[in-house]
Amino acid sequence: MINNEQIQDMLLTDEKKLSDFQSVFPKSEGKRWGFIGKIEKEEGMYLVKRELGGYETVTTAVENDMIVLECLSATLIKLILGSSFAAETAPLRLDCETFTRHIKTGEGSELVTETLPVGDFSNYGLFSKILTSDSYQRNKKLISDNDELVKLSLIVCLLGISDVKQEHLICHYKDEGSYLKKHTAIIDCAADLNGHNRSLDFILTGNKKIYPINPKDYGVVLKIFNRIIDIEFHLMHAVDRYKHIQVSELCENSVLKNKLHLLVSHIKNCLPQLETKIQSAILNGDLKLDQYVYLGLARLLERFPEKYRLQILYSNIAIFKKEDEEAQEEILKLLTVDERELFMHLNNKENSSMPSIAESHYSLFNSDKKDEKPPSLNLTAITANGRGQVF
Repeated sequence: MINNEQIQDMLLTDEKKLSDFQSVFPKSEGKRWGFIGKIEKEEGMYLVKRELGGYETVTTAVENDMIVLECLSATLIKLILGSSFAAETAPLRLDCETFTRHIKTGEGSELVTETLPVGDFSNYGLFSKILTSDSYQRNKKLISDNDELVKLSLIVCLLGISDVKQEHLICHYKDEGSYLKKHTAIIDCAADLNGHNRSLDFILTGNKKIYPINPKDYGVVLKIFNRIIDIEFHLMHAVDRYKHIQVSELCENSVLKNKLHLLVSHIKNCLPQLETKIQSAILNGDLKLDQYVYLGLARLLERFPEKYRLQILYSNIAIFKKEDEEAQEEILKLLTVDERELFMHLNNKENSSMPSIAESHYSLFNSDKKDEKPPSLNLTAITANGRGQVF
């Protein structure tokens, strides 16, 4: 996720005009006015469009409203999740009475010069940077991260982006040196900012077109909830990027800020429920791994805050025993020192008739007392968050 300095850079306003762009190709699909263009002396290609004759959200059908909602949605997603989750999208002032652009024809494309209808509430379009892969070697190993899809699925549901189609989800790749990292970004979507009206159970289903969320993902959800709470000020400030655009009363600056405030308040109210759901998922066995994958248990533990890890690890002790010594070391590093010692004692009790890897771990803490018995530990005294009850 991005830091505060990157957030400030992202929120800087550098408004572009339609006259800054030159048409290069026709827009590939859709009925809305637009083209693929570039800016002189700048790298990168952009989709330039306006919402005239476009789709409507639940909130509004006013063109400038739609421009603000779509640009704000992309900005919020990038602020919360990071720059790889949405394309750079910003408003574009329509400063031309006529414009020459490419349109599709039966044989290819042609340039046409058109008169642009512009009104008080329809004098803005937007430009969205086309996501492209960095130059890379195709024989490199491809790495993907389902947690990124969990995050995108969740945030789409939270923001109230409902009309998600497959063409709105763009895969792009970044060369990380020894491997390629696959990312998925959402484009061309506007949020209604109505997540505060949705129950936690509804939110926890996510957007199934992107990725179905399940209890093993609740730790990721908890991190995103806390992230949104932490950057509430920056989310509010993002709305100010568009306050110069004339919109209907449905999308006024104060209205959008209030919706975001209601969303953050709703998330705060949902936190205790989410904590309870995580605890119930542990007790019900919903966080048990179905099959062994090397270091899969470590990845599961990393998803959750430290206070849940001992319980989750103990419920997956059979998977832990399948790991080699090096992997077990990595897993145990995810616990506190006290919890590590307690887990090793519990593991030894289960395997008292045979040597276990936990014995060697225990000896790391008691190298000069190898002949002594493990300390007598209170197995339920693991703070008041309910950890002891699984034992």
